[in-house]
Amino acid sequence: MSSAISVFRGEDRRRLRDFIGQVLESDLSPDELSKLWGLTRSDWRFDPRSLRIILALAHDRLRKGL
Repeated sequence: MSSAISVFRGEDRRRLRDFIGQVLESDLSPDELSKLWGLTRSDWRFDPRSLRIILALAHDRLRKGL
């Protein structure tokens, strides 16, 4: 995961952190989160129930890296 977020710097990194924070604070269901993830066209696939955990880990790393 570190390599996936390491390409974000400065303002882009802050915006990504804030966006993920908003998603985590939302009441989106696992299926809704999965649909949102699908919009990224990422090659990575996650079980809908674990996506919130993955996003929380990414958010934590982004917060620590600022």
